[in-house]
Amino acid sequence: MNKEEKFRRMFQLCNKWIYLDNINKKFTDHVLLNQTSFISIYGLGNLGIRLIERLGKEGIGIKYGVDKKKDVLFTPFEVFDPSDSLPSTQLMIITPIYEMEEISNSLIENNIERLVSLEEIINDLWIQEWTRK
Repeated sequence: MNKEEKFRRMFQLCNKWIYLDNINKKFTDHVLLNQTSFISIYGLGNLGIRLIERLGKEGIGIKYGVDKKKDVLFTPFEVFDPSDSLPSTQLMIITPIYEMEEISNSLIENNIERLVSLEEIINDLWIQEWTRK
């Protein structure tokens, strides 16, 4: 995927997220997030940090994070390198949306019950809203 395509997908994702925020749609309205109180996040860049902020407002805690730059991140939870053996978790949200397949393949050996991309969650919530109209 070229740089232009990555930016286009990121723009579309952020546009939908802002729309959902403007109509007060909660992440906990998503079936996967209304059944858990702690999740893990893969990718703690800009989208990952915004997601942490949003989930905190909705009462969902972060069990741990995964990021290549774990040594320079300051978070209230533990951060692992992608090559580390990861603790079990019910749900992990992948924020680098254009690397979802590669990341999920690399995590197969870990005890993660469910992997989902941030893009999938936002798209599901957006579709829920538009099909209600």
